[in-house]
Amino acid sequence: MGLIELHHLGLRLGQRLDRKGKVLTPGTPILRDVSWDIGAGDRLGLVGHAGCGKTSLLRLLNRLIDPTEGKLLWQGTPYGEVPVSRLRQNIIYVAQEPKLLGMTVEAAIVYPLQLRGIEPAQLKIRLDYWCDRFELPQELLQKNEVELSLGQEQWVSLARALAIDPTVLLLDEPTAPLDPLQCDRLHKILDH
Repeated sequence: MGLIELHHLGLRLGQRLDRKGKVLTPGTPILRDVSWDIGAGDRLGLVGHAGCGKTSLLRLLNRLIDPTEGKLLWQGTPYGEVPVSRLRQNIIYVAQEPKLLGMTVEAAIVYPLQLRGIEPAQLKIRLDYWCDRFELPQELLQKNEVELSLGQEQWVSLARALAIDPTVLLLDEPTAPLDPLQCDRLHKILDH
């Protein structure tokens, strides 16, 4: 049994059903018959042309959208039976265009840890550790997202995601806005 299991997963955008589940409008197929298991320690990459469904699949795995066909299991339990909050505490998704929700860099990194009930002393330890790993200078910590470049926002979002210590990390084109040195650094951080 994997952490995440996909069984004949499909997604149709624009599909409409009546109250009894009968298809009124079939929609456009984005994903068809996707099946595999994702286990602890697995590293998978999705490759394909623009519009082929890579982002949609990541959004399905994080339950931002639901499949129109097949089923998803989290540790053997159907996604629909797992509270969304619990699922998203374990499966972290870093989007192509990350958002810091108007917070400062420090607050954006610490906030999800506070939601998990982590003690203030441990928050400081994690913040310092991930700021060191991502080489985030002290002066950057008090800036908010409007003061950051897209690359800086992505960098902070990656640090925030790893500070959470997720069971599964979903990255949607994480290196697109990064410079080559940051790409190399990110690969080293993820390999460690």
